[in-house]
Amino acid sequence: MATRELTLSFFRLFIGVLCLTALPSFANDTSTWQPCHVDNVSMRLECMTIEVPKQTQDPANTFSIHIVKVAAAKSNIYADPLLFLAGGPGQAASDVVASVLPAFRRTQTQRDIYFIDQRGTGKSEPLFCDEPIIDALLQEIGSNQTINETQDCAALLNDQLGYFSTEQSVDDLEFIRKQLNIPQFNLYGGSYGTRIAQVYMRKYPEAIRSVILDAVVPMNFAIGDFDASVNASWLGLLDQCSQHSACQQVFPDLAGLMQLAQETLSTATIVELPHPTQGNNIEPKISNLQFLSSLRSMLYHPSTRALIPYTIKATSEGDYRPLLSQLSLAQNQRIATGLFLEITCNEDFDLWQQSERTAYDFDNGVLSEQYQLMCEHWPKNKQNYAFDRSPVISDIPTLLISGEYDPVTPPSNAVEVANGLSNHRHIVVKGAAHTALFHSCLSTSIDKFIDSAEVDRLEVSCLEDAQPHWFMTGINLIE
Repeated sequence: MATRELTLSFFRLFIGVLCLTALPSFANDTSTWQPCHVDNVSMRLECMTIEVPKQTQDPANTFSIHIVKVAAAKSNIYADPLLFLAGGPGQAASDVVASVLPAFRRTQTQRDIYFIDQRGTGKSEPLFCDEPIIDALLQEIGSNQTINETQDCAALLNDQLGYFSTEQSVDDLEFIRKQLNIPQFNLYGGSYGTRIAQVYMRKYPEAIRSVILDAVVPMNFAIGDFDASVNASWLGLLDQCSQHSACQQVFPDLAGLMQLAQETLSTATIVELPHPTQGNNIEPKISNLQFLSSLRSMLYHPSTRALIPYTIKATSEGDYRPLLSQLSLAQNQRIATGLFLEITCNEDFDLWQQSERTAYDFDNGVLSEQYQLMCEHWPKNKQNYAFDRSPVISDIPTLLISGEYDPVTPPSNAVEVANGLSNHRHIVVKGAAHTALFHSCLSTSIDKFIDSAEVDRLEVSCLEDAQPHWFMTGINLIE
């Protein structure tokens, strides 16, 4: 049976962180760096593979860790590069080079930027779940499929599991830092990357000069426990629409339309429609689970949040084209599903189960049920995945960034983490959502923070000129 590297059908939808010393860059073993290419990046890149111990107590067995370096544009550069820590867990840092670099354009003029694929992602012993080449638009996704695909993935990867914890990934970073003779890193962590950053801060504080935590995950937070924050983001959208004249006029009862759209999906027979990317006519299968998962993914970014009211209204009227477009985009995500399940089901699921489950307005607990099914059918290896969940106490200069409407890591998360940081600043970006740096004006401020490693000198007045909210109210109509 033909297979390809894709994520589980439901998971594709479930998932859419010291004084400045100017010194020349430390000399690396340049014979090991090789020119390489990353999609949509035209500048010169270098790549390397470093063998790291599979386990600390067994250095003879190793994993190959893939590294992409974007060299500083200037020859006289600082010795402390920027290390980008990707999210997920399951996202490969090397997959997002093109989308990340614009936010650090000034930093890259004088500092190298490193993108290191976490073990289990990208080209670093990836835990991909192979599955049949079946277009997700042609199958109605539900609980039975979630269970079957989770069990199939676990069986496929079973012999590889047990060596992919957050702690082990942090040890890899420190091993690589020493191998490359880098005196200190500046860290940027986004979403799950903020957990990696905090563990790194705790275990190896001398290795870190400054830290940026964007979309913050507290140490005692269970990844997957998103019901309350997703619902709050949804209520925020309802409020935004009610205060926006065009949105309120076209969608006067958005919550009612949401209920009607779900009823329509449960009763209507969907006729042939053009495939949103291939053009051929298909008879799509769309479940309520897919509908809710897609909407939740759209809450992650202001540009897709603005499409939600129109998508809901079209769905309620039996026009599934906008929803199909979003579902098609979601199924193209490249995430190492096995790593997501291996980490969250071993590091987070027990804590998730201790949280009180509430049937919030947005989805009535439907999405949480699927996450529970996945972890109930994933192998457990808690001993290798335990880590200290107490708050990180640190005086490392740290900038925390939150999006006002972030559906999974709300500003309250950063407030909690900031309690242990004696040298920090927390910025809440109005109107922003998940990983707010990448849809805000903060790029210049970030570059200056990395230069100075001083939170008190950070200037963010550009945020006072936030763009007004807009919504899509019809085909090709934005107001």
